[in-house]
Amino acid sequence: MRKSLFRAEKISDRITRIHLPGEVFSYLVEGEKKAVLIDTGCGIGDLRGFVEDLTEKPLTVLLTHGHVDHAPGAVQFENVYMNLLDSRIFQEHNVLEKRKGYAESVSEKVPFTEADMLPVGSCERFRQLSDGDCFDLGGLQVTAYACGGHTPGSMVFLIQEEGYLLLGDACNPFTFLFDKSCLGVASYERNLLALQGKVQGRYGKVLISHGEGTASRNMLEENYHVCEAIKRGDVVNIPFEFQGRKAFLAKPQGRRNEFGEEMANIAYNPDRIYE
Repeated sequence: MRKSLFRAEKISDRITRIHLPGEVFSYLVEGEKKAVLIDTGCGIGDLRGFVEDLTEKPLTVLLTHGHVDHAPGAVQFENVYMNLLDSRIFQEHNVLEKRKGYAESVSEKVPFTEADMLPVGSCERFRQLSDGDCFDLGGLQVTAYACGGHTPGSMVFLIQEEGYLLLGDACNPFTFLFDKSCLGVASYERNLLALQGKVQGRYGKVLISHGEGTASRNMLEENYHVCEAIKRGDVVNIPFEFQGRKAFLAKPQGRRNEFGEEMANIAYNPDRIYE
């Protein structure tokens, strides 16, 4: 399996963004004594070998959620945490054809072969990742918080000493909230409010898992306001389709704030607004 399928980009002295096949990022966070790897991609290529070239510190893997582009690569690692509410999603998505199909469907295609595909594994050995779990890396702490919506078990991570909140796919400029496994708009909104109460004033920068890799520091608030607009009916409702699944976009795509940052949008199911 090749390490050349990955590329490392330093975000700060202690945070490295890793570009993975499938237009998705993982993040390596290093303290003085330990390290965590947040997300592992589609399970294509030797991510473990690549990470071991970046750090010799004992490593723990933390998963934002169980989707095909974030979790299957975790089978390479021993010490893995995931919110087990996503166990069924992990098993449904950790299928070779689904993983290959996703990686081949994105616009920025990374060439890979059958030999690069990791074997299918189970999440039975994964440890439960719960709201408030804190990982002390030595001079640096990573704290997990629940934000169910995109999946029931979606998690975000506060790296307070670095001033970052890593939102993964839980809350971004294009939040997917329309799949059968997603929560309804009202439930997602409640979880956003709860998360905001726990992390407000503790970060100044936001990291996400796709696109530009960064987002507005106000992304939690922006997504909350989009939820409110959906409930009021103050939305454009642009038809949207992703891999055969149909939904509506609440707002036009590509809106940007005064700082040039892409603003929040939600793709949602109009039959599940008040769930």
